[in-house]
Amino acid sequence: MKTKKRVFALLLTAMMVFAMSGMGFTADNTADGERYESITPLREQTSPEALIAALAALAALPVSNDTTQADIMAAVEGAITNPNLQAWWATSGIIFDLTPATRSTPGHIMGTIHLGFAPPTVDDVVIVNIPIPTFTPPIITTYNAPNGTIGDSYEFQFLATGSPVPTWHIVSGDLPSGLYLSGAGLLSGTPTTLGTFTFEVQATNILGTSWRTGTIEINFATGAAVNAPTVVGTPTTDSITVEATFAGANMGGQTIEFAVNTTSTTPTIGWQSSGTFAGLTPYTQYYFFARSAHNATHATGAASTGTAIRTYCQHDMSSTWTVRTAPTCTADGVEYRVCTICNGNEETRAIAALGHDLTGGAQTVIRHATCTVNGAVRTNCVRYAECGHYQINPTATYGHDMGAWSVTTSPTCTTAGVETRNCQVSGCDHVETRSIPALGHDFGAWTVTTAPTITTAGVETRTCTRCNTTETRAVAALSPNTYAVTQHFGTWSGTGTASATVNAPHANFVRLLLNGTAVAPANFTVTAGSTVITLNQAFLNTLSDGEYAFVAEFTSGTSQNINLTITSAESTPKTGAGTMILWIALSFSGMLGIAVMSKAKFAAKDPSRTI
Repeated sequence: MKTKKRVFALLLTAMMVFAMSGMGFTADNTADGERYESITPLREQTSPEALIAALAALAALPVSNDTTQADIMAAVEGAITNPNLQAWWATSGIIFDLTPATRSTPGHIMGTIHLGFAPPTVDDVVIVNIPIPTFTPPIITTYNAPNGTIGDSYEFQFLATGSPVPTWHIVSGDLPSGLYLSGAGLLSGTPTTLGTFTFEVQATNILGTSWRTGTIEINFATGAAVNAPTVVGTPTTDSITVEATFAGANMGGQTIEFAVNTTSTTPTIGWQSSGTFAGLTPYTQYYFFARSAHNATHATGAASTGTAIRTYCQHDMSSTWTVRTAPTCTADGVEYRVCTICNGNEETRAIAALGHDLTGGAQTVIRHATCTVNGAVRTNCVRYAECGHYQINPTATYGHDMGAWSVTTSPTCTTAGVETRNCQVSGCDHVETRSIPALGHDFGAWTVTTAPTITTAGVETRTCTRCNTTETRAVAALSPNTYAVTQHFGTWSGTGTASATVNAPHANFVRLLLNGTAVAPANFTVTAGSTVITLNQAFLNTLSDGEYAFVAEFTSGTSQNINLTITSAESTPKTGAGTMILWIALSFSGMLGIAVMSKAKFAAKDPSRTI
């Protein structure tokens, strides 16, 4: 009990001294993003340096799931410089929540560190509570390494998430020769071997592993550029020697090779390291090419342009003449040329006198031309300073520069208009006038105002869009159609109705005729399908026994005869039909049968006539 009180008092005193000295402690390990906190730092005045050193060591200690008591003690003891001081870990407790199944859960390292002189006494005490951060398994995020070039420095950083920071390994396949992967994921080095390399890279921490497959292609470096060859010495009749230089830096240590062709086309074969070509045809032009040669690290370079060189000589005179004495307007000059191979065998020839050149000489206006009056201009020879020659020539009249036509009176459909234009030359008041033809009517489309029928012509009109003048014309009457009867009225025996069907459009039906006389609409009905005509019983009762021929009239034609036969069991005449009617029907039945179609047409002239 006394010991506990002594420790408590000592702790309380140490806390007060520590607070008064302003030495409270909070440590941040910003590099790892982790915070370590000493909950109750205490010290005794006899050993403040040791306590400060111990706290600093704890602040710098990286904590992970693998941190142990021994790691903590090693860090503290390594910070004590006084050989008479000791540090030890109290048995009062260290707590780890670090089992593999719970490594994603933050844990804490807790315990008591004692500092003091040997033998151990209750001197300075540090109660440690260090939180362990949350850890996550790795996930590789950047792994598509670029291709490389043999002999060139290479560097690529693989990246992955995860805490603690994962380490990197190649677990299968091969890296390009000369490249190495560090534990931090940096792939670097200098490739030494051509080829395509496929490998599997792995990032690992205490919580897991992530894999990715990568492919890197190592290629030759681009060959150095080479200038076009130049001739060495003087060509002979059958051999030429050329040389060439690099156009820039030759970083790959390449050599230059040469080829020859009879045209300016780059050859694909015949490349050689020597610039001397023998066995050539005399007095023949060849094209010589150069390029950097393939070696262990660099590809064959692009061929230069061809240099045209002739074999000796038999004098190939230059096509270019050089002026030795320039000609003047009135005196000849002299020019010469030499052989293009040996620069000898000079030839000369005269250059004809130039004559006076007035086409590009300076001009001076002596008199300005107008629209109707000629002018005059003086033209000097282009070499006037040498020869003093000039010529005076007339200049043509301008002619009127007429402006755009402007309408002064607009034309109509039936009357002409007027337009004028003025000369644009300053001071000229010339005016021209011309007639604008009448526009003529601009009629729209014809519109039917009265539709034609089979008996009468129709009318259509159109109107001018500008002046509203109207024109009319007749529309020919329709040619009549004759529509087939698909069902006749048949035989009626005194009861019910009688129906017939005409193969004609129902909408075009006009009326029903019997012997040229219209049947009153009250005596029948008309329905669709094609056209169905039904005679009612009241009407049928008015007809005497016998045969009847009806005709249906439409706007577009008439039907064939629609036959009806009346037979009755009664001998008494029908209402409204006497002996006289029957006698008339029998007397004229032949005539009516012949003339039924003609009567149907004439009946249209008197539509009010009904029976």
